[in-house]
Amino acid sequence: MLQIPKIEFQPYKELIWRRKWWIAVPLALSLVSGAVYVSLSPKLYKASTLILVESQRVPDAYVQQTVTESLQNRLRTISQQVNSRTNLEGVIEQFGLDASQPQQKNKLQEVFEKAKAKLFALIGSSNSAASKEENGQEDRSRVSQVGNVRSKIDISLKSGNRAFEISFAWKDPQVAAQVANALASQFIEQNLKVREEMAMGTTRFLDYEVDRIREDLIEKENALEAFKRKHMGMLPSQLGSNLDILNQKRQELDNLEKRVDMDKQQAMMLEEQGGDQPVGIAQLEQQLEILKTRYTDKHPDCRALRRRIENLKQHKAMNATDASIQGGTAVSGFSQQDTSNPQLEKIRARISRYEKEIEQVKAEIARYQERIEKTSEVELQLKNLQRDYETVNKRYQSLLSKKLNSQMAEELEKRQKGEQFRVIDSAIAPKKPYSPDVNKIMIMALVLGAGIGGGLAYARESMDPAFYNHEEVEEYLGTKVLVSLPFAEKNVTDQGLS
Repeated sequence: MLQIPKIEFQPYKELIWRRKWWIAVPLALSLVSGAVYVSLSPKLYKASTLILVESQRVPDAYVQQTVTESLQNRLRTISQQVNSRTNLEGVIEQFGLDASQPQQKNKLQEVFEKAKAKLFALIGSSNSAASKEENGQEDRSRVSQVGNVRSKIDISLKSGNRAFEISFAWKDPQVAAQVANALASQFIEQNLKVREEMAMGTTRFLDYEVDRIREDLIEKENALEAFKRKHMGMLPSQLGSNLDILNQKRQELDNLEKRVDMDKQQAMMLEEQGGDQPVGIAQLEQQLEILKTRYTDKHPDCRALRRRIENLKQHKAMNATDASIQGGTAVSGFSQQDTSNPQLEKIRARISRYEKEIEQVKAEIARYQERIEKTSEVELQLKNLQRDYETVNKRYQSLLSKKLNSQMAEELEKRQKGEQFRVIDSAIAPKKPYSPDVNKIMIMALVLGAGIGGGLAYARESMDPAFYNHEEVEEYLGTKVLVSLPFAEKNVTDQGLS
C-alpha cells in the first residue's frame, strides 16, 4: 500500500525562530522604505467624468445619418484635437497648471547664467543671442509642461461602446476635477463641431455631384429630343398610326382608281354613241350593276346613276307619247349635242381630278412606307439614347435623394438632434490620492522584505556547521544516535549539538 510521506513543519518553525532577526530586519527595512516612499512621493488625485453617447433623436427611418464613422475613430480624432499643444496650453493657463511646477533656479545656475551673459558681452555678441537662448528654454519648458499634462489625461471606453470616461490626474484634487470637466466640455463641443463639419462636407460633395450629373442629364435630354424631332413620323411609338394611315391611303387609292375606271367606261360609252343617239338605258343599267358589285345601293354614285336611268326612262316615255300624237314623227330633245358633250366634259374633268389625287395618294403611301421601313433602324438608335438617358437619370435621382437626406441630416446636426455626448457623472474632487497606491506599494514592500529576509536566513542556515537535531547527525555520521541531551540554556547560548 502506497504511503504518503508526512510533511513536518517543526524544522521550519525552528529555522525561522533561530534566524528571526535575519528575516525581521530586512522585512522591517523594506516596510519602512515603502512607507517613506509613500510619504515622500507626490500625491496625484484622479477625477473622472462619465459621458454617455446618446443616439439620434429622430428615427433613422425618417432621416439617415451621414456621419457613419465609428465612435472609436471619432474619439481618436477628437482626442488629437483636445490633446493638441494649442489647446493644452490654454488649459494650462486657464487652470494655472504651470504654477504647481515652479522652475526655481539655484544659486549655481544663477551664477552660470550671469557668467554666460558676461561672456557674450565680452566677445561682442548682442543680447539677441541670450534672449534667443532664454526663449528656447521657455519653449522647452512649455513643451515639457504640455507633455506632462497630456500624460495625465486618460480616455477609456465603457462596455457596449455607448459611454466613455475622461480622467485627469493632478496634485490638487479640486484642479483635477475642474480640468476633467473642462476636457469633457471640450469633447462635447468638438464632437458637435466634427459631426457638423462632416455633415456639411457630405452635403457639399453631393451638391457638386448633383450639379455635374444634372448637366450631363440635360445634355442627354437635349440629344434625345433632337433625335425625336429629326425622326418625327418614324418613331416606334408612331408605327401603329403609320400602318393605319397606310391602310387608309391604300383604300383611298383603290377607291379613286375604281372611280376613274367607272368614269372612263362611262366616257367611252358616250364617245361610242356619237351623233344624236341618246345614251342607252341598257348600258346605264349594266354600269349600275357593276357599281353594285363594289358599293351599296346608298352609295352616291349608285343613287346618281339610278336617277339618271329613271330620267331617261321618263324622257323616253314622253318622246313616245309625242310621236304618237304627231303621227309617228318624234323629235328627240336629248341628243349628244345637247346633253352628251357637257356631260363628257364633266366626266373628263373628274377623271383628271381623280388622277391628280391618285398621284398625291401614291406619294403619301411611298412616304409612309419609307417611315415604316426606317422604324426599326430608328428604334435601335433611340433605344441607345434612351438607355444612356435612363442610366444618367437614375444616378441623378439617387444622388438627389441622398442630397436631400444629407441636407436634413445637416439640419439635425445644427439643431443638435443627432447623436450627442451627454455628461451623466461630472467629475468631483477625489478624497483619496490615485497615486501612489499605498496598498499596492506596501504589499510589494512586504513581499520584497519577506523574500530578502527568507533568502538571507536560508543562506545563513546553509553556512552554519552546527547540528540542531539527531537526524542531521545520523545523516552526517551514517549511524544511529542512542541518546540526545540538550545543553542547559543558562550555561550555553547555542542549543546545537557538539
